[in-house]
Amino acid sequence: MKNTGLKINGGKGMKSFLSGLKRKLLRQKVLNVGFLEGSTEGKDNIPTPLVAFWNEFGGKFTIPAHEQTIYRSVKESGEFNQKGRFVKKSKSNYATTHHVEAVEVTRPPRPFFRRMIWLGQEHWGSDLSLLLQSSDYNSDAALTLLGESMKGELQESIKANVYTPLAKSTIKKKGNDQQLIESGDMWNAVEYEVKS
Repeated sequence: MKNTGLKINGGKGMKSFLSGLKRKLLRQKVLNVGFLEGSTEGKDNIPTPLVAFWNEFGGKFTIPAHEQTIYRSVKESGEFNQKGRFVKKSKSNYATTHHVEAVEVTRPPRPFFRRMIWLGQEHWGSDLSLLLQSSDYNSDAALTLLGESMKGELQESIKANVYTPLAKSTIKKKGNDQQLIESGDMWNAVEYEVKS
């Protein structure tokens, strides 16, 4: 146990110290780390926990039929700028809307959450022990610090880029080979909470 400079004389002092410690430690607290209820992604407000599940476990998914607007830039002569390539809406002066049929896609698993747990499980217990000692056994403070650390570990696991490589078509569309990060919504949604 860390030397706190505490001196206890006699059985009554020890009993009082242990009773106070017991009261602090028996306040039941829960640390939740991950994608908390209420976080959403994109303009369709898809729940982030659902997106995280799809990425973690992969599987076959149906993208429903929908309308898609594409944006281009047109010169005064009527010719397309940039050989007709799509541009951002803010740089567009020409838009067309198209019907896109439903399509089934297969997404490979990219187990970022399980990777974080596998890497962290060996040190979280000792981390919590040290944090409890350094916070005078204040479970709220210790769990808050552990939550912040675990949040960072989960974000690092998302960024790791060690999972099934992206398809060449996806890399071309994104302009990079970074797995699991496209808009940054999922990465930014990683959070923690300490609850009673």
